[in-house]
Amino acid sequence: ANNVLERYEAAIRDARVDAEATRQAGLTAAREEQATMTVQARSEAETELTRARTEMIRSLDEARATLRESAEDLATAAAEQVLGRTLS
Repeated sequence: ANNVLERYEAAIRDARVDAEATRQAGLTAAREEQATMTVQARSEAETELTRARTEMIRSLDEARATLRESAEDLATAAAEQVLGRTLS
């Protein structure tokens, strides 16, 4: 009876050790996957930020060019009105 009890207790200990090893392996795999996903997300975010910055710079350049043209047209119109004649 003692021998059976010892085998039973040994089997329980082995099962606990195996379960802990499996749990640790799962945790390690989850941490590695999380790290990989974090790196990938960071890379995608940087790519998106770069794209957004480039688009913003392009839009600002277009807006500046449009404002410059409008300012020149307004200045010409104002000068024509003040002088009372058309400017060439």
